[in-house]
This record gives sequence, structure tokens and C-alpha cells, in this order.
Amino acid sequence: IAYMHTRQFMPYDRMREFFECVMNLEISTGGINHILQRFVKKCKPTYDALKDRVEAASNLGCDETGAKVNKEKGWFWTWQNKFFTYIAFSSNRGFDTIESLFKNGLLQAILNHDCWAAQFKCKAKGHQVCTSHLLRDLVYLFELYNNDWAIKFKELIKQAIELKNILKPS
Repeated sequence: IAYMHTRQFMPYDRMREFFECVMNLEISTGGINHILQRFVKKCKPTYDALKDRVEAASNLGCDETGAKVNKEKGWFWTWQNKFFTYIAFSSNRGFDTIESLFKNGLLQAILNHDCWAAQFKCKAKGHQVCTSHLLRDLVYLFELYNNDWAIKFKELIKQAIELKNILKPS
């Protein structure tokens, strides 16, 4: 049930139908909800530990993505690095969400993100604009103003990425 819900994104009624039609097992949507709540309880300590690890991280990528949950618009906020990913749902896309989750900010981290104002408001060791977003914005600036510097800057960033990829740490 947990797999069907969290990985396959199956609504309760479709899970109920699956169990009835395929497994010949009658279960109500309330029963499914009860089982999922038991899984939530079991997972909560791990979820909280992930949040603590993310809060102590030295570098983090962060982003928010809109999605409908129960037909209501909301936002899945993600903070991650190569070791951990922490995802939280909120009905708010603003700084209030970050502040409610990380009351003191992310003081140890360099935050890598797009230019969303809420992310820049987060207290952090530093902020870095996501390279993909920066490259996209440079294309937009070139199209808008037809300035060669935007294309030259884009090429410089690409060359820096290529150089980084061929260099080996000593």
C-alpha cells in the first residue's frame, strides 16, 4: 500500500479496486488510510533525521515544484545534496514555508537555487544561482537585448564546466 501510494501515486480508491479485482481482497479506503498512517509513524524518525542532516549540510540544492493534492494547488519543496533529499509539502510557495521548516535558516550551507525570492531570504552561509537557470537566463537576455556579452558569458560558463569535468582532484 505504501509503495502504491508513494511511488505509483495511486489514489485510495484505485488501490481499493486493485486489491478487490486483482487480489480478491476487500479493503475500504479507510483501511488503506489506516495502514498508510501506520507507515507514516514508522517512517517519521527517519524523515526527521533526514531533515536534521539537511539542516547541518554544507551545500544544498533547493527548489519548489507546484502540484495538486486533493485537487488543491500546493508546493513540494526539496532540499538535497549528493547524500540526502528532504521533501516537504506546503500550500505556500513563499518564505513562510522555509521559515516554518528551518526556523534558524540553513546557516552551514551554500544554497544553490534559482532566483526565487523566498530562497534568497533564507539565512545561509551563502547563495549560489543554479548554473542551468543562469544559462537559461543568459539566453533570455540575449534574445531580449541582443547583447553579445550574454552569449560570451554563457560560453565562458560552459568552458568552465568542461574544464572542471576534465580536472581531477589532487
